[in-house]
Order: sequence, then structure tokens, then C-alpha cells
Amino acid sequence: MLWQTYLLISSVLGIVRDSFTKKITQKIDPLVALFYFYITAIGAATLIAFYQYHVNPFLLDTTHGLARLFGVSFGIGVYGMFSAIKISLTKTQTFANYRNLISIILAYLVLGEIRQVNVYTILSLVIFVLSLVLPSVFNKQNVEEKKTSKEWTLWMILNIVFIGSGLFFVKLFTKTLLPIDVLVNQYLGSFTIITLIIVVRKISIKVVDLAILRLTLVNGVITAFSLFFLYQAIAMSQVSVITQVDNFVRTIFIAPIGLLVFKEHKAMKKMDYISLILALIGAFLLMFLVK
Repeated sequence: MLWQTYLLISSVLGIVRDSFTKKITQKIDPLVALFYFYITAIGAATLIAFYQYHVNPFLLDTTHGLARLFGVSFGIGVYGMFSAIKISLTKTQTFANYRNLISIILAYLVLGEIRQVNVYTILSLVIFVLSLVLPSVFNKQNVEEKKTSKEWTLWMILNIVFIGSGLFFVKLFTKTLLPIDVLVNQYLGSFTIITLIIVVRKISIKVVDLAILRLTLVNGVITAFSLFFLYQAIAMSQVSVITQVDNFVRTIFIAPIGLLVFKEHKAMKKMDYISLILALIGAFLLMFLVK
């Protein structure tokens, strides 16, 4: 199967996953959602590993241990993503394109996947900063709106830094491990850090809404398959190409879902729309880094 096919399947499942994530995080704490999410994600990925590829992802060697450690940092990024989506699916997906600045630059420095970091890199960085700060500078916000804006920015930074670098490390690990092997160990590490945060913060994992609990469990399975196909594509091609195309394609579909289906347009102001347009322009410029 071509990497483009794997990427297409991953992107479609990713659109479903992020839409479900928005609905889930409107009802329960993102940490609780992730706790149950990872249970079924680990289960689905493990079944694929054992029955489709006949590999044991639970080995205790150095490589598998490092993959689990990498999963810890990835889990922090996913926690940031879930928390940011809770506030705004539209903004989170649009700005998620900039996770690729991290993976692109790392791929350039370590793997030599890009001939040179050029003017598009600088333009993208400038546009990213502008699109991020313009709403907070020009929008008239009350105390609650300012608090929400700062909170979303913090979660988004965690998302961009940890998932962006994590996608790069996926490429490194798939040089020695099968993509499904990497995925199971990533989930194990992520589940560990999420569980630890829940214990330290003494958060109850009880979910009263059983429909949302079922949706969360289903979402874990969907995500396992989505990332499995994404990692298959990454193993076959340049990580910088795969991650940028995946995020940009999903943005085209997810942003309207956030605005129209989840009614996020009601909280949007003129400068917020300008910010989103700038962010999309910057994401488009990133395409020139991976052509």
C-alpha cells in the first residue's frame, strides 16, 4: 500500500477523532477522558501488534524502554491538545499545523530531510506569532475571556512543543521498531503520565454519563487505528511531508466543524477570524518547506 493511502485513512479517522474529542471534553475533564481513552487505545494497538504483525511490544530492552519514555512526553502534548480542544476545536486544529515547525526543523537538523531552512521558515514563524498574539492585543476582553485566552495559549504551547517533537521521534523509532510497536509503547508511556497526574491531583475517574464514557472508549480505538496508519506513512516517507499534509488536510474539514457544528463562531470576534486566516496562510507556507 502507498504511503498516500495510509495518510488518507489516517486523516479521515483523525477528523472523526478530533470531533469526538470536542464532544467528550465538553462533558468530562480532559484528564479523565484520556485515562479511559488510553485503555482502549492500548488494547486496540496491542491486538494489532500480536495478531497482525506477531510482535511483542512489551519487551524490556533499551529501545522499547526509550519508546515508552518518549510516550511520557507525548502524553503531555496530548493532554495539552485535549484541554485546548475543550476550549476551541477550531483554533486548536488551525494552530496545530505549527507543530510541524518543530518536527520540520528537527528533521532538517538531524535527518537532513530538507535541503535548507529558507525564507518560508521565517515567514511562517512571524505569521505564527502574529496570529497568536493579535486577538489578545486588539480584542476587547473581559476578565473571564482573558483567562480563557491565556489558558488556551498555554495548552496550545504544550501541544505544539511536545507533539511536534514527538512526531519527529516517531520517525527515529520506526527505523528500529515496527510502527505498531512504537504506537503501543507510546500509549503505555502516555497512560502512565496521565494516571500519575490524576493520582497526584486526586481527580475522580468516575464518569456519570455512560454515553460519553462509551464514546471515549470508542475514540481510543479510532485513534489507535488513525495513528497506526499515520506511523505507517511516516515509516515510508519524510516525516516533514507526512505531518504537514495530514494537519493541513484535517484543518480544512475540522475548522468548519468547530465553527458550525459546535457553534464556536458565537465566541469569535473579527480579530479571531483574522488570526485564523493568518494561521492558515502560515501553514500553507510550510508546504514549501516539504515539497
